[in-house]
Amino acid sequence: MPVSPVPSFEDAGVVLAEPEQETESEDTHGGIRHYKSLTRYPVSSRRLSESSVDLLNPNKRHERRRSVPDPQGNADLAWEVLYTADRYFVRGDEPIQISLALWRDGEPVLPSIVSMVSVPQSASGRSEPVQVLTEPADLTVLARFLPNEHWPEHVGEIRVTTTFSAVGLRQQTGTLTFYFTGADRIPAQFTGEFGERLVNGDLAIDVGIEVATTGTFRVEGNLFGESGPIGWARYQGELTEGTHSIPLVFYGLIFHDANAAAPFVLRQLRGYRLRHGDSPHREDIPPFGGEYNTGGHYALSDFRQEEYESPRKQRMLEHYRDALQRGVELTNPEYTGAKANE
Repeated sequence: MPVSPVPSFEDAGVVLAEPEQETESEDTHGGIRHYKSLTRYPVSSRRLSESSVDLLNPNKRHERRRSVPDPQGNADLAWEVLYTADRYFVRGDEPIQISLALWRDGEPVLPSIVSMVSVPQSASGRSEPVQVLTEPADLTVLARFLPNEHWPEHVGEIRVTTTFSAVGLRQQTGTLTFYFTGADRIPAQFTGEFGERLVNGDLAIDVGIEVATTGTFRVEGNLFGESGPIGWARYQGELTEGTHSIPLVFYGLIFHDANAAAPFVLRQLRGYRLRHGDSPHREDIPPFGGEYNTGGHYALSDFRQEEYESPRKQRMLEHYRDALQRGVELTNPEYTGAKANE
């Protein structure tokens, strides 16, 4: 299997100047400390913790139970509704399960469904709505829907609109959307073949992928140890049709910060093909359903301990130092603006 080049975290061809000795005020300034914490690792690898909810739950929806609007546009505090689904991204022949729940004064009430229909959102023309079958389950209404049975060539959002009521509640209309990549548009599949190696003090896990559509791909995965999550890594690169092995490179400092001991487990492998300048901007790869257990007997001393450095990071620190010397009041940065190749 051909092996794609391993991305380097060094700045090839660039010699970094020795950093200037920081003064005590620079060491203790909150803005500089915060910037350093944001740039401790490269943008293609990060430390994971139990609080990393977005990376640990990459397909989670975020609808919440909320008050029902009344005809005057105000919230009817007596009634609450939760209209949601079990996922946001759906690929190929995967089903999506949609649920509708109602409460009145805190007590559950079975909704009376008038209609639930689904239709793709497409700039190329409007598709005919498809009726979604529903059934009651306790005091909740559920619908199990297979969009690939209707739109196997679709890529993009699909909207599901439901009209419902209940005894004492006027008719209501709610909508939710999910993102769908039809089976005919799946750009690649994970092969289930893996490998691993140390590269300059980082752990590279090679992932097999069979590409059907040439393009720019992003692939992500989460690494776990016996005590929980350790790190996240992302590959981005051009891939042609055929079989490839792509590296997910976990930056060495992550293992020290997590005090992680081998063996490790790669889970939640997922990815997509980028559609530059198009809407929608991606075609999803079905996530890998299994996991990969590393076989190497790694010690912490095998991994690099230094923080990530780059010319851009040094320039930003010089800007901070210069601003402090000129008496500028600094606030904590919330976004570094760093790019994957810097």
